[in-house]
Amino acid sequence: MAEKVVFLDIDGTLVDYDGTLPASAHEAVQTARANGHKVFMVTGRSGAEIYPYLWEIGFDGYIGGNGVYIEANKQVIKHQVISVPDTEQAIAWLDQHDIGYYLEANSGLYASDNFIHKVGELLYDGDTPANQAKFKKIMPDLIYGADMHRDDLNKISFILNTQADYAAAKNAFPQFDVGHWSALGEYKEFGDFGQKGVDKANAIAEMMTDLNLTADESFAFGDAETDLPMMALCTYGVAMGNSKQHIKDEADYVTSGVMEDGLAEAFAHFGLI
Repeated sequence: MAEKVVFLDIDGTLVDYDGTLPASAHEAVQTARANGHKVFMVTGRSGAEIYPYLWEIGFDGYIGGNGVYIEANKQVIKHQVISVPDTEQAIAWLDQHDIGYYLEANSGLYASDNFIHKVGELLYDGDTPANQAKFKKIMPDLIYGADMHRDDLNKISFILNTQADYAAAKNAFPQFDVGHWSALGEYKEFGDFGQKGVDKANAIAEMMTDLNLTADESFAFGDAETDLPMMALCTYGVAMGNSKQHIKDEADYVTSGVMEDGLAEAFAHFGLI
């Protein structure tokens, strides 16, 4: 069987937006690798968010921060961080506008003091202990009370008080690629400050060049806008059934939803398992 290379988004693709990993997806990745194929995670998450239960599946490496970090065979290929002046400017602006945020580094996720309160107000029906606990199940490892003046950041995520905050952030920070995303898979309630000129496709190309990796076929699986570049780059772009319609329209193949065994279904369709 000829070697193939698979690139998997995490949220909404490998796992549901509450972090649930379907048993069929776990088995599909392991079987594909046992068949001689390489499988990598390609995600907006930083290293601190790639939890042990994901690594225990077995992967050949990962691309984090939507492309700023590349690791394969436990060796770092690239790590591009936000400059300290840009970090300081972003933090000052977010604090000034009472926007909850967290700083994303491979060492940890560092949350502003108001972040968990903003989550209750803006994602749920109020800032209550129950709603805080609900969100902590989704992001259990956020660190509060840490020094926010850092030099190791991949990106900065923030929760939008209103959609006007997103437009204001884009206007205030031309040096960043200001993104827009969902923690719950429903609507875009978060923004982020990402690094210009970086995306999942560029990182995949860099990884394959560095590893001298060639494959008869490559596959990119995703469900969101940040996945479109890698879906276009690879031989086959696969959209999950839970994707928005415009993502499906760009795909070469549409599989079932993440919790409907969609990953395993597509792996079988393409002969990976």
